[in-house]
Amino acid sequence: MKNVCRISALLLALLMLVSLFACGEGKDPSTESQESSQIPSSEESLPEESETGDNNAVSVKEAIQTLSSSLFQNNIVTKKSTVATDLSVMGVDQDKYDNEMLYPYPDTFDHVYNVNDYGITPEQEPVQNSKKLNALFEELASVEGTKKVMFPVGDYRFKTTLNIENVSDLYICSDTYGQCFNIIFTNWIHAMQVNNSQNVHLRDYTLDYDPSSTVAGEIVSYSMANKTITVRIYDEFDMTNTLYHGGLFFTTHSYMEYVWDELTQDYVPDWQGNLKYDWDPTNGCETLSYDNDTRLLTLQINAMAEPFVGKKVSVSYTEHQNFGLAASHVDKFYLENVFFYHTCGMGFGVSCCSEVYVNHFRIDLKPGSTRLMTCTADGLHSTDVQKLVVTNSCFRHTHDDALNVKSWYKDITSITNTTIVCSSTSANFPMNEGDELEVFDSKDFHLVGTYKIVKVLEVTGATYKLKLDKKIGDGSNVSGYLLANTSRGTRLTFKNNLVGNKRNRGILVQCRESHIENNTFYNIVHGTLCIYTIRDSASEGICPKNIYVENNKFLQNVSDINCYTWGTSGKSAGVMRNIYIRNNFFGSNHNTCMGMYGLGDSEITNNILYNTALEGSLQAMSLSLSVNTIVKDNTVYLDENPRNYVVLAKGGNLENCTVEANNKKLFE
Repeated sequence: MKNVCRISALLLALLMLVSLFACGEGKDPSTESQESSQIPSSEESLPEESETGDNNAVSVKEAIQTLSSSLFQNNIVTKKSTVATDLSVMGVDQDKYDNEMLYPYPDTFDHVYNVNDYGITPEQEPVQNSKKLNALFEELASVEGTKKVMFPVGDYRFKTTLNIENVSDLYICSDTYGQCFNIIFTNWIHAMQVNNSQNVHLRDYTLDYDPSSTVAGEIVSYSMANKTITVRIYDEFDMTNTLYHGGLFFTTHSYMEYVWDELTQDYVPDWQGNLKYDWDPTNGCETLSYDNDTRLLTLQINAMAEPFVGKKVSVSYTEHQNFGLAASHVDKFYLENVFFYHTCGMGFGVSCCSEVYVNHFRIDLKPGSTRLMTCTADGLHSTDVQKLVVTNSCFRHTHDDALNVKSWYKDITSITNTTIVCSSTSANFPMNEGDELEVFDSKDFHLVGTYKIVKVLEVTGATYKLKLDKKIGDGSNVSGYLLANTSRGTRLTFKNNLVGNKRNRGILVQCRESHIENNTFYNIVHGTLCIYTIRDSASEGICPKNIYVENNKFLQNVSDINCYTWGTSGKSAGVMRNIYIRNNFFGSNHNTCMGMYGLGDSEITNNILYNTALEGSLQAMSLSLSVNTIVKDNTVYLDENPRNYVVLAKGGNLENCTVEANNKKLFE
């Protein structure tokens, strides 16, 4: 048998040699190149794989299949080398995810408060608990030194928002380290707000709402002709509560359908089903009737995909209105070992904060509940935060972005020599002397120039009159110019987190000098990593730069990484600089893994892709409108070889780019 294998190998080598002389180039027979003539072919034959000599090593196929079947890291050594720098560090380190605590409390405190001593108890009425706890927080504003507010483990119900303002050195926790007390809100409002404070720590608690603003059920009937779906709501949800308004939508809302996922043993949003926001009149949803005796809810579904009877759905009666926790103008904020089961809008929102540290923060479904959604909007929404560190956390079953990280652009309204006036209708964030600025042309997002604030001349609301170190352009043209304060751009570290089983984006990356490492993203419908800048009604920014995406797993998403710019009149080449996508694993996604345009001085290297884009585009990667960008040593492994499959589709406007050794390999 060994001799037969040797003879077969020799015959194969001879055939390849004949092909080389006949065709003038050596090609992998399984590779179908659709390359542009602007750049040398990127689908040359695979390099010779070397033996490792490790007795515990497995085949490349076994390694790839193992990586794709787990959310966590796999201690893998392969018998033959791959293009990846290290397969064993891809994904989440499970031991750290389960056990690592990073922000210990002091051993002693200047002041210790047991909330039970202030009449805040599990037995107390929610209105009184809110009133008494807010009174305590107000008292703490005038107390010097470190302060520990301690909740004996139990369920605490609240009716109105909890407010912490002008407090420093505050530590809130349970009375037993590692065991959580439970905060339950009986009204669909902001749960807790922290404003104008310093060094605030929250630890060891859970957050939930009773009743929940999201309910779940199963489809019992539907009509494609009438575009209606009737759902039986599960018994867990008391639809007679007045907050549900008789089961009918009364404000922002959503509807989602779910299917079973074998990988996570969970129900996940059906990317081919009906996933509806209220705000789109041509593609949204509306309630028609609810019968409390039968618990049947009937909805109108615009642009309806055909469901099936018995399909699970979630229906939400809120969307973006509220925060489970909001922090604004806080200098150093810490959140650790905190669980959010549901919020009536955003989970955790931070704005205008210097440093925010989040560890072991879990947004996940409540054990034992039939709910299918956690936050009805974003999991973590960050605006104008200078440093954001998120580790060992999970963001699951949120409706909108798991994490939205941004600052804002300001519109330049006038230029007189070195003096400018700029304003923002979206939000007001500080502009200070010495801040470094970048100015973009909103038509195509090309960089006009970089500047520094010499003096803040005048501030009126969100409008700033500034003196710069030099003129913008000729000192007079202001048409469509956007100003980004890069000194206030977020520096993000997002490491060892799970993000998945959700409808909208994973991370909206609009930041600088940021690291997205050792995470696992899975079952995400709309854009897993969106590294981009666009000109839309929100004017979110800033243009990403120096972004490192390394050692992550991307599993079963619709698409994985999208890098792009989009202005009012189109897009420009080379706008986003220094984007590094290296040593990641992509498995069984439905469409293009990496869509890249508008890059400059960037590298996409040493990534492994497995059975990608087989249900959609049949192209693993795409590249266009890029400058000085390297796409090299990326391999697609396939269990089957579909016709017209493309490893890298190249568009136009590529300047001084290196595209080579991007291959596909068919498993036998």
